Amino acid sequence: MEPMAFRILHTADLHLGKSFSELPPERAGQRRADLLATLTRICRKARELKVDLLCVAGDLFDKAHPSPALLASARHALADAAVPVVVIPGNHDPLDEGSPYRQSGWPGNVHVAAQSGWQRLALDGPETWAFGYARGAAHQSPWPAFPGCAHDALLMLHAACLAPGLAADASYYPFTPNDIPPCAYLALGHHHRPLRVNAMPCAWYAGAPEPLEAEVTPAAVQLVTLTGTDAVVEPLDLATRHHRLATIAVDGLTAEEIWQRALAAANQDDLLTLRLTGLLDAGEMLDSLALAADLSSRCFAAEVDIAELHLPHAAAEGEGVLGALHALAQQRMQTVAGDERLRLERAVRYAALALEDKL
Repeated sequence: MEPMAFRILHTADLHLGKSFSELPPERAGQRRADLLATLTRICRKARELKVDLLCVAGDLFDKAHPSPALLASARHALADAAVPVVVIPGNHDPLDEGSPYRQSGWPGNVHVAAQSGWQRLALDGPETWAFGYARGAAHQSPWPAFPGCAHDALLMLHAACLAPGLAADASYYPFTPNDIPPCAYLALGHHHRPLRVNAMPCAWYAGAPEPLEAEVTPAAVQLVTLTGTDAVVEPLDLATRHHRLATIAVDGLTAEEIWQRALAAANQDDLLTLRLTGLLDAGEMLDSLALAADLSSRCFAAEVDIAELHLPHAAAEGEGVLGALHALAQQRMQTVAGDERLRLERAVRYAALALEDKL
């Protein structure tokens, strides 16, 4: 007899209540509303698809103690899913004293991993284990304490897998793909980029369902179909907004041409990262901070990435004061990012023009 299919909607890292302090207050508030809207959309999709389980693999909240209003809104959204839901704590919302995960008031369809470490949940379907994230032992691997499970089990964990393509972060229950015990599916949270870290047993980071930072990989929710020990994973786009990366090679372009191409890439609802690459012509002045501000007036949010932009003369060995200036600037560029890098780039450009008597 063929085993029955069991469908899961796997998400994580919604970070409800995130400050978005890099944005103006009004837009930061809108982004927080976006996150809640995305949770609502996920729960409604779970109800629409009639999945057997909605799994939230940690960091539902951005802080360990969300406001009462935010907690109430999240609980209301999860109740609206009208299917069984499992929520596990993460490193941003761990099982601290006073954690909402230790409190009553959760809807009847919501099961919370309210104990530290591994716990088996009483759910219909495959054997299901969830991990309760607690700060105290976060530097240790979660697997030595795992009691074992059936080969068609479902496991849920918020932790840092030390796998290729991921940052080596040993502060959040670190483990390697080889540590994963036989199971049908390991639903992971913590990394914000959707990524399969293991084929057999199948283990996926759902990724953040709403883009929280610049990512080339689109935000997604994973629809997982388990049939015995087999797992099929399909990404679903349920985001409120989308991040877009636009790249402009500046070689041979005037500052005006760069500016116009940048503005042509802007879209009102986008979260845009404009990446400038190549060597800027020596006679051109490009104010990256002003460009970022102009883009931000035409997009929901925009940033200019100049990590791959080379200053004039930087590609050749310079001599004298000008050469020393560019050598120092290139060295410093390796250690700064964001607005600090933009300010440094602008300061170096003005200094170079002054030294060349072009101001």
